[in-house]
Amino acid sequence: MGASFVQVAAKLDQALTGEGWTRNLSADADGPDGTAAGYDRAGQSLSVSVSQTKRSPRPAYSVVLALTATADAAPAPDAMTSAVVLDPACLAKTAWAVDPAADKIQAFGCRPLSDIPAPDAEGFVNYTRPAVDGQDGGFTRAKPSADAPAGKVAFVVQDNTGGSFTAQATVTGVLGGDGFMEADGLTVE
Repeated sequence: MGASFVQVAAKLDQALTGEGWTRNLSADADGPDGTAAGYDRAGQSLSVSVSQTKRSPRPAYSVVLALTATADAAPAPDAMTSAVVLDPACLAKTAWAVDPAADKIQAFGCRPLSDIPAPDAEGFVNYTRPAVDGQDGGFTRAKPSADAPAGKVAFVVQDNTGGSFTAQATVTGVLGGDGFMEADGLTVE
């Protein structure tokens, strides 16, 4: 299918558009080991992600397709948020809860898409933090929120560092194709 995940994604794009799917550019997302795209067609929405799972001696890729019914062929207002594969492992590395405006927040791209578990029944993607000095390291979990203004993404993140307290916030901002949300205009409530 190709020598890189980009080539695999390009072949899938060509096949899907050849079958009448329309690319939803607002659903695009890229990371160092993978890419995601969205497509719409007559009452259906298709999310496609391609990630590289093995580099040598022969590259291997993981392709995930998620087909959902939509009210019509037009992209939903929250299409950008729903297409983003949040990685709480990335969010666990940021200081979003202490000083959200201090730096960019990484929401995806710190590990291959194949390493990110599927959402649970509540819609959260869960990440168990490594133990610290043999003690429970806690967890970070995140899920998309449909309450984002046009052109922005929003997600709910819960963070626990091993104690009895779990912080929760809704993070809203502009998410770039590199997986980072810029500090400028970022809100955490």
